Amino acid sequence: MRVRRAAAVVTGGLLAALLLPPSAAGAQTPTRLESLTVSPTATTLQRAELAVVRVTAHLVDPDGVTARRELVAPDRSEACPCVTVEQPRRVEAQAQPWRSVPLRLTSGTAEDGIWQGSFALGAASAGTWTVTGIAAGDLRVEEPGPYGTNLVPVAPLVDTAPTFTVRGVDWPRLTLTLPRATVDAGDAYVLRGTARYARTGRPAAGVRLSVRHTLCDVLDGYGGVEAADVRTDANGRWSLRSRVVAGNWCVWLGEHEGSLEPVSLASRTRAFVRAVATAEALHARVDVKEVPVVRGRARPSLPVVLERWTGRAWQPDGETVPGPDGDYTVSGTPARPGTTTYRVRVLGDPYVARGTVTDAVTVRVG
Repeated sequence: MRVRRAAAVVTGGLLAALLLPPSAAGAQTPTRLESLTVSPTATTLQRAELAVVRVTAHLVDPDGVTARRELVAPDRSEACPCVTVEQPRRVEAQAQPWRSVPLRLTSGTAEDGIWQGSFALGAASAGTWTVTGIAAGDLRVEEPGPYGTNLVPVAPLVDTAPTFTVRGVDWPRLTLTLPRATVDAGDAYVLRGTARYARTGRPAAGVRLSVRHTLCDVLDGYGGVEAADVRTDANGRWSLRSRVVAGNWCVWLGEHEGSLEPVSLASRTRAFVRAVATAEALHARVDVKEVPVVRGRARPSLPVVLERWTGRAWQPDGETVPGPDGDYTVSGTPARPGTTTYRVRVLGDPYVARGTVTDAVTVRVG
């Protein structure tokens, strides 16, 4: 990795009253952004090389800058002080064009201190990245509507918004393949994928990737759940054996602990795991007008519907949501005297698993 170590320093000075957000304008001692920098300011990255960019903010507030969570995107909060960095003109569809970067106090005090954070970029991040928003102390807003954020635009606070330029030369393009066949919950299966350089088509060998599942490709998923790290072989291939019940999977390149967003990712969503469930009647015989009760366990824990056989079709007769371990108890409606047949249907979820139905159980009424 080749990086240029020069830093771009942008001085904000005292904030003009007209530029202060409402929360700061009403404060007795509003937070001041004295300076904002990124370092380095430019680099050239080839293939799987990564660069770590450091953001530094000098914040002054006689009352102290309070650390708290702020909305940085719809349904996405971040530990702040924090900044957002963007590069909207991406050259690769898998490249992630946005970063949320939490800042931590590294020197000085909460009243007058230096706050720093970092994020990673790769060759696929080619272009100019700009620090666009900040939330720190009184530097915050309450945007109206369900999709409002607490970020204040950086541009009015500084002379020039800090930028970082990446010249990218080739980069890994990822694939992710889910199992074709349906597997029952609890059974093992294998995820597979490849990494090949976008322009040359050559295998990207020895590249470290992070395999994740469950809302791993959306901002409000907070990175999803990490399953394992893998490394590509000489042919750019990787595989992972798993028993996790999930239908939403991702493979990440360029994971960095300083921010949740990777350099690039590939994702697939399809429920290939089939739920497994059991059902038994709590009482094999009930009195007339007594409610029949069926209990069992569903893996994974998805909503269940009790169905009753009418002689012609299965009809819903009750529903419930199992506990975290999948155990459930569901009640039906009183039936006529005689033998009534029930079964339990587990409702599928494309992000988790396919549904299933249990074997039938009978209850004698009267």
